[in-house]
Amino acid sequence: MLAPEPAGLAPPADGTDLGISVLPGHGNRAWVTALEQDGGTYRLASQPDGSIAVASGSVPGAVRAWVERGGVLVLDGAAGGDGVVPAARRVTTIGGFGHPETGAWVAGPGQAFLHEGGGAGSVLVHEDRVVKHGIEQGRYAAVHHRRLGAGHVVWSGLPLTLQLEAHGDRLRPVAPWSEVTERAATVDKAGVSETLAWMVRFAARHAGLPTVRRAVWPAGSPSVFILRVDVDGVFGDRARQLGAVAEQHGVQATFLLNRELVERHPGDLGSWLDAHDVGQHAAVHDLYDDAEADRRNVRAGHAWVEELTGRRPVGFVAPRGLWSPTLDAALAALGYRWSSDFGLATDGRPFRTDSSVLQVPVHAYSPERAVMFAREQGRPEPTANDIRDHYLRHLDEQVRLGRPVHIYGHPEVLGAVAGKVLPDVFRRVEQLGLPKLTIDETAIWWAKREKAELSTSLVAHPTTPELHLQRSDPEVGIEVELPAPHRIVLDGCDLGRERGVLQL
Repeated sequence: MLAPEPAGLAPPADGTDLGISVLPGHGNRAWVTALEQDGGTYRLASQPDGSIAVASGSVPGAVRAWVERGGVLVLDGAAGGDGVVPAARRVTTIGGFGHPETGAWVAGPGQAFLHEGGGAGSVLVHEDRVVKHGIEQGRYAAVHHRRLGAGHVVWSGLPLTLQLEAHGDRLRPVAPWSEVTERAATVDKAGVSETLAWMVRFAARHAGLPTVRRAVWPAGSPSVFILRVDVDGVFGDRARQLGAVAEQHGVQATFLLNRELVERHPGDLGSWLDAHDVGQHAAVHDLYDDAEADRRNVRAGHAWVEELTGRRPVGFVAPRGLWSPTLDAALAALGYRWSSDFGLATDGRPFRTDSSVLQVPVHAYSPERAVMFAREQGRPEPTANDIRDHYLRHLDEQVRLGRPVHIYGHPEVLGAVAGKVLPDVFRRVEQLGLPKLTIDETAIWWAKREKAELSTSLVAHPTTPELHLQRSDPEVGIEVELPAPHRIVLDGCDLGRERGVLQL
């Protein structure tokens, strides 16, 4: 998607290209991640060459002139004062912000430029402060819009692209509605990425432009279901029980094996494992701060899993949920297809790391951590119903947001209660018609989606404008949002006059 569109997919010469230009700058890699997750068509460009351009910080004067002629520009981390964006009033430190569409809290600590005026979302100078006398001091919009000549500018003073690129983790609640904590990514990268993508759609609506995206999941599904099991010990027949419950409901789980803890807590890893996918979870259950040590740990885990199961693992999950650039480089050097590490990101759609290993984020809740949290707090341990209810609430939230339902646990606790917890979860998956995938199948689908090319062109017409779409892979669906009636021409076939949100 970064290269110029190949011959055969180029828009008509008289059409306006709806592709998004990602302009040079420190945030362009994060913009690519956000647009790829959302499904928009984009290209890296030294200057705007379509109807919409995105960038970070400030832009050169030539871009301002392009906006004034009718271009649409989207900026994050904007201090302003450059003639494109008004100067920020001041700078503040924040722990996060209110999402511009849903209002949900998005964890994202750092500095932010505060801009006056109306807009969407919220930034609070005084976070976690009780409002008295009906006065809420220090509230600013997170996203702003202005007209500039014949064009539009949508911007945020939040350093969203920097937050998306940064890595780091802390102990924090696994969900806004849960008290259970886990060591997970400090930044809610799913929320940050979705805010960047929302800003582009928000700008398109202001400009009266259609938005066109590749569908996220197979067959037009709102989500997919993935069951991951980190085998930090087999614990007798508990791993087998977990696998049996999944198999009975047509679910192929992904079991990630750690040598150190399997040897410490042994059990049945027999032929039942053939019904499921297998990856590795390292030899030593820890992460090093040294590239060669990480490579040795990954190599040793790889060789052990291959000897134990007769299968070559192509996926990895980091011990203790940790992640680092040295681990990323080690996985890439060894040819790993995917990784899933809640120290890097949770709950969101897949994305590529710097080393191009596909990261498949997982929900950071596990029954084992929930039990430990209850003990730390001096509270009763969660029951099977408590665990089931957490998974079900997470499932419904993820489907509503178009994110993957990717849950995990360990044989130690989940294996013991699998028969009481998982059947209701699987039934809900069936009711919603969600594809049940392994992590590897998800990675394969995502790679197929990444390769799917989509050409978009808006052709003027005296009565109804025409939206021409061409795609290279009909198995990857298209989502279209039309602000006004348009005639749709898909792969040369006239579909007639449409408006609203379409699934093609």
